[in-house]
Amino acid sequence: MTGCWDRTEINDIAIVMAASFDLLEDGKMLCTYQIANPSTQTGSSEAKGPGQKFVIVSAVGEDVQELLAKAQKQLSRKIFRAHRRIIIIGERMAEHGIGEILDSISRDPSSRIRTFILIVKGGEGQDIIKMGYPFESTPAEGMREMMVNVGEVPKILIRDLITASSSEGIEPIVGTIKSLSNKSENEPGFQISGAAILKDLKLSGYLNNEETSGLQWIKGDISNWDIKIKVPGTTGNVSITLTNMRRRIKPIMYGDVIKINLELEGKGVIKENDPNLDLFQPKNINTVQAALQNQVNEQIRQIISKAQKKYKADIFGFGDVIHRKYPRQWKSLEKDWDNKFSMVEAAVTSDLTITDPGIIGAPLYLKKSEINK
Repeated sequence: MTGCWDRTEINDIAIVMAASFDLLEDGKMLCTYQIANPSTQTGSSEAKGPGQKFVIVSAVGEDVQELLAKAQKQLSRKIFRAHRRIIIIGERMAEHGIGEILDSISRDPSSRIRTFILIVKGGEGQDIIKMGYPFESTPAEGMREMMVNVGEVPKILIRDLITASSSEGIEPIVGTIKSLSNKSENEPGFQISGAAILKDLKLSGYLNNEETSGLQWIKGDISNWDIKIKVPGTTGNVSITLTNMRRRIKPIMYGDVIKINLELEGKGVIKENDPNLDLFQPKNINTVQAALQNQVNEQIRQIISKAQKKYKADIFGFGDVIHRKYPRQWKSLEKDWDNKFSMVEAAVTSDLTITDPGIIGAPLYLKKSEINK
């Protein structure tokens, strides 16, 4: 005779879709769980009334296991974390450090390390996790879909963060989320954009959208980038979508000098033409192409300089590349890599080609006299 004596019924579990961790002023941790209400999983995630789409449970304690135990005492169903979509870290908690949280998550077999992680820029995780979301059954599902669909956002799982933190010659990053003010009731209350830099698993600083896209290119983690460029001698911007983005990182060492040659490649599709250029003219395409390469090169140099001078954080993995090519020399570099990284000479070149100017040369509404030929 066989049976399923250890089978867990869905009616017996509280399915955690998201969890947030915040540091309180007294030094204790606040954990907030977003738990799906399985009887109402249709439509939007408006968390109102008796038929709300999700339930919020919070607990305060000294460590993660205490938080879990206290949260469990508030529920008639067993907490189930294997379907957790996302973990959100409040800014103060991130500044304090998230090593303990990662240790607890990775040590517990019932927890899930294939979970996205985000840091709240300028706020607390509990505020984000309590917000409704109009397009998905739970806000956690909305966040997960945004992580997948927003190209420039680092798609960092708990597993990836642990791997980067334990690797030589690279500092980890995670995506950031922030609440939106002055929104109407039926609009999303949060936005995912940019990245956070971690050193020793503590928040060190932030990158904006443009910087994050550049970082992702250097790391080889992005294939498309929407960018606006200024063309010399004209007014307005040309909007371009870069595709087929590739990069090559070539380290060179001689004596105490460390150089990184960064070569970028990509193809461009013109989406908007504010300067009213006749893009059927090869000279204008060449002008736009040159402006694109110059602007990209400068933006990438600025990102590298910011990481070197402001944060002394090798978020690009240059140290890892050097480690693989020069393993013996790396042994003398790794203990002081933060300082060595800040002195690395980085040369950036790009080969970017405009392959598609669109189906029209200049905007159709212009008079001939208004077109920049």
